[in-house]
Amino acid sequence: MGIISIRPMKKEDISLVSHLIFISFWQKMLPLHALTEEEALRLIEGLMFSDPRSMGYYSVATLDDKVVGMIKLKEFEDKEDFIFNDHKMLLKIGVVKLIKAGILLSALDTKVQKGHLYVEMIAIDEGHRGQGIGSKLLEFATNRGKSRDNIRTISLHVIEKNVKAKALYERIGFRAIRSQWNSVVKGLGGIRKVYFMVKDI
Repeated sequence: MGIISIRPMKKEDISLVSHLIFISFWQKMLPLHALTEEEALRLIEGLMFSDPRSMGYYSVATLDDKVVGMIKLKEFEDKEDFIFNDHKMLLKIGVVKLIKAGILLSALDTKVQKGHLYVEMIAIDEGHRGQGIGSKLLEFATNRGKSRDNIRTISLHVIEKNVKAKALYERIGFRAIRSQWNSVVKGLGGIRKVYFMVKDI
């Protein structure tokens, strides 16, 4: 195996990172199942990277210069706005599905606590899982947190059925401090329970 490197996301990484988001998260959003992969990727690119500030929250893991993973980190009071301007795509999705997707995204949105570095997203390419890339990205997050005087804790959410991810987080020092159940998230996303996990640094 080659060398895993982590660097800030660049504009030319948007399509690859959007694909990682699609594979790891977007496919789980039931209101958007009617979209083709191409349509979903257009929606992700147009929505997730509509705010210029968004790019600064992402870092990518590369293996032999190929993007194979990503992590999105936020601190207290970090902001971004999601504005989607592709009106044809919005009409294609349909108002009802769009409203349901918006409700689901709002229900999953997390306000970052003061003193926390929050792992909003972490995703690994399907063909490169089990190679230590996730651990490297989380080590990167921990080191970033340690370099900030105002950060004392790394935190994240993990869904109940993502057993492998939860086991990885526990192995490197995260602990679940509470579980959350949300009828909206369950109804729209098929997600029954979400754990909030923290690691002190």
